[in-house]
Amino acid sequence: MSMQDPISSLLTGIRNAQSRNKLKVCVPSSSKKIAILELLVKEGYIDSISIEEGKKPEVSIFLKYYKGKPVIKEIKRISKP
Repeated sequence: MSMQDPISSLLTGIRNAQSRNKLKVCVPSSSKKIAILELLVKEGYIDSISIEEGKKPEVSIFLKYYKGKPVIKEIKRISKP
C-alpha cells in the first residue's frame, strides 16, 4: 500500500484517535514523522512517543488530555507552494 501524503495521514490518525478519546495511536514510522512528533512532545501537545523497530517500524503516540479534553484543539496540514 502506498501513501500519497504520509504527514496528512499522521495528522488524521492523531485527530481521529483524539475524537475517540484514545490514549495511544500507532502509525508507520519515518524520519520526518519522528521529527514532527518530537517537536510536538517538546512543545507539550502530545505526552510522549515510542519507536518500535521491527519488520515494519511503528511509532506509538501517547496523546495528552487536560480536564478530559484533548490538548490539541485543531490539527491540519497547510500546504503552500
